[in-house]
Amino acid sequence: MTDDSPQDCIVGRLASALDRLEIALEGTAARLREADAASAVLDAMAEDRAALAVELDAARARAAAASAAAVDAEGEVAAAAAAVRDALEGTPPKGGAGS
Repeated sequence: MTDDSPQDCIVGRLASALDRLEIALEGTAARLREADAASAVLDAMAEDRAALAVELDAARARAAAASAAAVDAEGEVAAAAAAVRDALEGTPPKGGAGS
């Protein structure tokens, strides 16, 4: 057996404490890297969500325009059908003298 001096014991305990601190710091650094990666994924998802929201708004605007155009077309088709019906019946068109 060797007898360690008090200084050797202190140095040994300090070295052991430094080893534990290094392990803890490495674990903290790894968790920080994981958190940064998760944050980057979250940021990308938020950007994707914002882009999808813009696309959705544009699609809704197109749908509203198409719906309005369909209503207009329906009115025009109804007017044309009425004009054809009137022509077949020999009734003059509404709103003016015959041609």
